Amino acid sequence: MRDDRAFVKNNITVLASHVLIYLQGLLLTPILIKTSGVTLYGGYVLLISMVGFIFGISSFGVGFRCQRFLPGIEDKQKRKPLFFTQFTFQLISILLFSLLFIVLFPYIEVFFFKGDVSFIPWLVLPYLLLFTFYSQGTDYFRYTHRMNIFNYATLTQPYLFIGLALLGYEITQQFTVDALLIANAVSALVVAVLLFRILVKEIGFTLELSSLKELAKDIKVGFPLVLNYMVGIILSMGDRYVIAAFMGVTAVGYYSPAYALGAFVVFFAKVSGVVLPPMMSRLVDREDEGMAARMMDYTLKGYLLLAIPFIVGCALLAKPILTLYTSAELAEHAFLVMPIVALGSLFYGINIILSNVLFVRMETGVMFRVNVLAAVLNLILNLILLWYFRDIVLAAVTTAISYLVAFIYVSRKVRQIWGLDMQISVIMKSIAASIMMAASLVWYLNIFSESSPSIGVISGAIMLGLVVYMVGLLLLKTFSRNEWHMLQKAMGT
Repeated sequence: MRDDRAFVKNNITVLASHVLIYLQGLLLTPILIKTSGVTLYGGYVLLISMVGFIFGISSFGVGFRCQRFLPGIEDKQKRKPLFFTQFTFQLISILLFSLLFIVLFPYIEVFFFKGDVSFIPWLVLPYLLLFTFYSQGTDYFRYTHRMNIFNYATLTQPYLFIGLALLGYEITQQFTVDALLIANAVSALVVAVLLFRILVKEIGFTLELSSLKELAKDIKVGFPLVLNYMVGIILSMGDRYVIAAFMGVTAVGYYSPAYALGAFVVFFAKVSGVVLPPMMSRLVDREDEGMAARMMDYTLKGYLLLAIPFIVGCALLAKPILTLYTSAELAEHAFLVMPIVALGSLFYGINIILSNVLFVRMETGVMFRVNVLAAVLNLILNLILLWYFRDIVLAAVTTAISYLVAFIYVSRKVRQIWGLDMQISVIMKSIAASIMMAASLVWYLNIFSESSPSIGVISGAIMLGLVVYMVGLLLLKTFSRNEWHMLQKAMGT
């Protein structure tokens, strides 16, 4: 029961934190579009995803053993070499990658940005170095089970960023990509300083590298995760670069907000990637696989109950939400993107949850292969379809197909090493409750069909849909008595 309590509370606190983090991105998007235009927003999306990609591959997998075994180490002094050897390696790697980006930037600018958006490329160097300190600091507290500190840090950084960005706008009366990058870097610096003050008090500070033999061991196990990350980025972000190459930065600006809203539900699955790996690792190491399996089943059930009605809601509310959120012009171009991406996100989220099993079992090669399959399919379909048709809706379709293919592959592989319950009865009950929800929303929207979208109308639709869906789940007895009892016990009520 102690593990149940920790599982539920950690999920709730991380979920609350991630909701607020995700809202930060949603808040900034309409501000940038309405004050500076779709083109600047599209350029910023491309740049921030590029530097994110650089950061993601910079470790070469060094750090996997730190993430896998740090949760089980109680002796703080034993944590020191495990943490700082991989930290030092990534600092050096980030420095080299940043310099390479600066050297290659003239070619990157011509191919992707096409002169539509300009910025100072050397700003990438301090941004990535400071973000490395921030990311490493948050990881240390995540894998040592201090989720409160982790949540405060990951929540403070994005809101500090948006505050600094708005302050810069008040002073200069304009947004620029340079100013946004600087605001991001400064917010990472402030949070990193606070994290490392605590970290250094616990384990000290040193810059040291492992022997080549130890580095090779870490890379052997961890590099498939880096490759997995690379193809994951191609899978989730590659469509934007193909759109930019064939249709320009403005088309990226149309596509990205609709994609972000359609993929909103995925962050519920991403919470599992924060909470489950350290908890499941500890349980498996102490041979309590029954509890680990139960945590996996609860996570999968919860995600399905959220993702299925989300698809229905996106199908019915995409156009009014996008009109209110951005502009009528953007909504007209991109409203079909939102429900299609939501459908793909159902499978993508399940893939994220199932990948936790592969992480704990150290089957990183499988994680890599499944994403390679999906990423290659996604890239090929995007290149072919956008070459001929130049329609952003097709990019959403290829994304959904790729996530479905990845799901089919990874679910078969996980079944071979883990007892997997795909919750078929839960899926059927959720679909039935979603149909009830859809009927109520159609009736509600018909009442306001002649009025312009407003916050009140859309909020009313969302609340009505949630109430009808929850009533439907209760009538269908979706939750067992044991599940209610477990939740009450875990929450201490």
